[in-house]
Amino acid sequence: MSTIQSNATNVTKKALRYDENAIASIEFFLKYLMKGSLGIPVSSQNLVSSYLSSIYFSPFDQYLHDNYLQKQNISYIRYVDDFYIIYEIDDTITPSQARNDLYNIENDISDFLCNELSLSVSSAKSSRTIIDDLDSYFDFLAVSHSTSPNEVEFVEVQIKDIAQEKSIKGKDAPEIFEESIEIIEEIKSQLNDFQKIEIDKKDSNYLNNILIHPQVLNYSKGQKALDKLKDKELFLTYNSFDYLLVKLKVFLHLLTMQKDSRVYFHDLMKTECSNSKNINQKLMLIERFILQLEFLLYKDPNAKVVSQADIDCFKSDYKTILSQFVREKPNNLYAKLVHKMLNGNSLLSDFKSIYRFRFLNKEENIALMQQIKQRHLNERLGFFNVAFNHLLNEFQNVVEAAYFERKEQNSLAIRDKLNSEGFKVKDVLFVSDFFKRRNQNSISHTNYPELGFWGVSEKEYYDYKAKIIPLIKKIIKKVK
Repeated sequence: MSTIQSNATNVTKKALRYDENAIASIEFFLKYLMKGSLGIPVSSQNLVSSYLSSIYFSPFDQYLHDNYLQKQNISYIRYVDDFYIIYEIDDTITPSQARNDLYNIENDISDFLCNELSLSVSSAKSSRTIIDDLDSYFDFLAVSHSTSPNEVEFVEVQIKDIAQEKSIKGKDAPEIFEESIEIIEEIKSQLNDFQKIEIDKKDSNYLNNILIHPQVLNYSKGQKALDKLKDKELFLTYNSFDYLLVKLKVFLHLLTMQKDSRVYFHDLMKTECSNSKNINQKLMLIERFILQLEFLLYKDPNAKVVSQADIDCFKSDYKTILSQFVREKPNNLYAKLVHKMLNGNSLLSDFKSIYRFRFLNKEENIALMQQIKQRHLNERLGFFNVAFNHLLNEFQNVVEAAYFERKEQNSLAIRDKLNSEGFKVKDVLFVSDFFKRRNQNSISHTNYPELGFWGVSEKEYYDYKAKIIPLIKKIIKKVK
């Protein structure tokens, strides 16, 4: 219901009589069908669940369209909550490059589903496959028609004690560390393939000795261990963070002990942060990296593994990155909090004007200035019908100045222009609805007489304003 509320336009809701009474009736009907259980009711024809899932997944479809389907080599197929992403590559792309691209796409999709739809991707049902000939195509079809893991009958088995699989009994710290290095080498070798990086449970458990076994922990900080890490280049030459995430605590400990590996991590992070995809993962890695460095500094300052100047240098770059993230993702509280951690002087809330004073006082922007003044005045007077019209006129004025050399345009031309400029589907639909809603405003002429007039409430006005102001901020940068 909340997805419908945020995605369906007000004009559509009015036309379909989707009001409080309709919402209450639908909720009652669904709860009656579900009889108190959770989930979507499934009918014999599956019509209800299919229809509701199409509604619920519409923001996901829009996100993929805006971010991936503009590219010629990416395709998308979805049926209810099962979907395929098809990523076409040519022979010049190495398996390592393909794996890195797939990793970024998967994490970005998972981030969106988690943050926007409160859904998680099922690891048990997810897989990567390559189709490069007829045999692999038929293999893929066979797998895609296989029984769902949820329908498999599981048989309880006795799991062996992990300690028996790879025992540390009788081994000294150098030997345990050496065996740990071999495990890490095997993990890193998987970077050459396009499949997900994996580590079995016994190896994962064995690597814990680096942190929890006192003798091994001390040995890992010594020169012999550091030389071994440097010779093997275990924390150099990787090109994506999924390698580190296999065993993050252990790997962060090892890579922060040496300058070369710290700098390599930092440089890779700066490169990856050129965009705000997978933002939560990047934020987590930045936070953990800085905290680990500060732990090293304050835990044993005499060791001089890292200096405060080194940490401040890293922080300086991350402050710049986080400032950009906060601007691009204003609703991401994690970004604001990590930025605050890096910069004690930063404010968690900030006011920034949309327009510069000198810009508004230019002769060619007098009309825009008048719309803004009237909007503010009517907001304070509580005349939200009038303020609504001035808000739309303000937006239209900015668009015409940015893209049409200040020549007057109708709503259709503005919609098409925003679409051609790469604005998101949701934003283009919202702008189209904004114009339609203006035409039903009780102080405007109507183009849809069958809907009638209805006034703009205070809540509705500020809901529209909250969505249109970010678009104005984006478009105003294009005005010369």
